[in-house]
Amino acid sequence: MKLTDSEMDFIKSSCGVMKDHEIANKLTILRGQSGKRGKETRVSVDLVRKARYKLGIRKGHGRGVCKINPLYIPNINK
Repeated sequence: MKLTDSEMDFIKSSCGVMKDHEIANKLTILRGQSGKRGKETRVSVDLVRKARYKLGIRKGHGRGVCKINPLYIPNINK
């Protein structure tokens, strides 16, 4: 299932302080609270990462790094 605009905004605002798997877990919980049931409620880490790439946001390399790489910061305040 595709991400909604509000979910994309959530990824954009929280990618600097949360890891991708934390964002995926939070979005899965939020989708479950909205009343959606079944497999379409699950948000995978790959979906979050691909959405981040689509937004032009790149993170630093390494385990546990939540810092955004300054070379790849587009205009986040769109």
